[in-house]
Amino acid sequence: MALADYFNATKDERILPILKKALKWALPGNGKDLKDVSEAGLILYGVAVVVGNTNDPVYGEIIQNIFNILNIKQNRSSDPICRRDWYPIYEVYNVQNAKDDDRLPQFCGQSRPLIPATVLAYAPRALWILAKQKGLKLPQNSKKVNLHQ
Repeated sequence: MALADYFNATKDERILPILKKALKWALPGNGKDLKDVSEAGLILYGVAVVVGNTNDPVYGEIIQNIFNILNIKQNRSSDPICRRDWYPIYEVYNVQNAKDDDRLPQFCGQSRPLIPATVLAYAPRALWILAKQKGLKLPQNSKKVNLHQ
């Protein structure tokens, strides 16, 4: 995201190939093999910056692939504590030491509640680009909004 922000601020063309290379590493298989779903929101922002400055249609496919992965991996549990999260891991943390303690399952590692927050904060720009590429009718605002600043 820092590279995307820097490129947005400076329009330094030397940064664009570096940003594309970073996205290619983070998004093998054009996003179908996303390495870490916890970074999806920030990656979507970077992809949106590249699309906004290159109009390369391959990045529209990448955006679609990332949203598909987020949809598939989202927790749809009826439990309100972890519903809609992408990274809750429930298990007894130290199985050997807890064997005789009758301990309840607990978070192992972390839940990463920032994943939904970063998706909500940084994905709208990518979603807007995807909608435009699909020819969807978008709401018009009385003020002109430039998403590529």
